Amino acid sequence: MANIALLSTAHIHTKSFLENITKATDGRRAYAIWDDVVERGQRYARDFNATFEPNIKKLLRDQNVDGFLTPAELKADLDAILDSVAIMEAAYASAKSGKWVKVKPLA
Repeated sequence: MANIALLSTAHIHTKSFLENITKATDGRRAYAIWDDVVERGQRYARDFNATFEPNIKKLLRDQNVDGFLTPAELKADLDAILDSVAIMEAAYASAKSGKWVKVKPLA
């Protein structure tokens, strides 16, 4: 079974991504979700039977995670850009640790 962790749920298609993972017959599943908007991340975790992890660094080190999906949003303001950079750094760290990463920014 492939355990997929999401780093953000801000992308407009996050629900569709999770529905596709849930419907998959190849053994993948939504394992855990982190989001900077706690209520949103908890809602997605609850709706898709995943664990909400409020600590992104802990999730990145979780040995049960096989790969990461980062459906993040990109906005024009500086804070959002910096948040996006932080998400990309997390994705890079994940890839360096040997885990696959799919990044889907909202442009």
